[in-house]
Amino acid sequence: AHRDLLSSPPRRSTDLIRPVVARAAEEHRGGAGEAVTLTLADEIDLSRGDVLVHAESLTKPRRQFQARLLALGETPVTPGRAYLVKIGTAVTAARIIALHHTVDVHDYRTIPAAALEMNGIGLATLRLETDVVAADYAACQPLGGILLIDPHSNDTVALGVVEADAASRADRPRAGDGIVVALARFGLVSRDTTFGELRRRAIDAAANAGLTGLIASAATRDAELTLVATCADLVLRPLLDAALGHLRSWIAMRRQDRREAGLSLDGGGI
Repeated sequence: AHRDLLSSPPRRSTDLIRPVVARAAEEHRGGAGEAVTLTLADEIDLSRGDVLVHAESLTKPRRQFQARLLALGETPVTPGRAYLVKIGTAVTAARIIALHHTVDVHDYRTIPAAALEMNGIGLATLRLETDVVAADYAACQPLGGILLIDPHSNDTVALGVVEADAASRADRPRAGDGIVVALARFGLVSRDTTFGELRRRAIDAAANAGLTGLIASAATRDAELTLVATCADLVLRPLLDAALGHLRSWIAMRRQDRREAGLSLDGGGI
């Protein structure tokens, strides 16, 4: 908005915004998704692709973060090896300083490993050569998705998502809990069902259908919504059909009651 104070990390330059130019007219505010032209009050060093954030934003530049990686190449992704990391428009040199574990996509167990093999999913800590603006993928996808690139061949060896720190994850509600509550209200699952149980049902159904890619996506830490949405035809659609069946039965009973009472359904039906 007009007169907001912006920061351009990692340069840490700050400046005020003059009126925003949007839709060929001068405005005082621009919304998400709008193409706008910003004019700063002073001249500061900015380059194409630089990130502008509100000066009071909690998004800070950093050189180290955890990421959930999916290995794409035949050469294992290994700690200590030099890579390039692309996040947003920024590309910088980086190394994996720790591979915390890989994930067994069949039973969701975490397994210690020295390297991430092709199609393997694992949690790693990356240290970058320069500061970048990296955000939790669940909060900001453009600044939370990363590519890991071989600097010699220029091949993309892994893709990943930036993980929130432990404190942020603890404060964030789990999407799956709300899904279980909603299903329980329809009597489709018991109230003591855990989302883990529902997720295992979805993974088993996906495995039976041969959807190995879905199982891999289910192994990421925060994939609840993606998993449930993708498994709708396999697991949730039958539950929805059951709910619709209950609704149809209820409507039929109401209609029968009204017929027996001699009431017309015309002009005020259910």
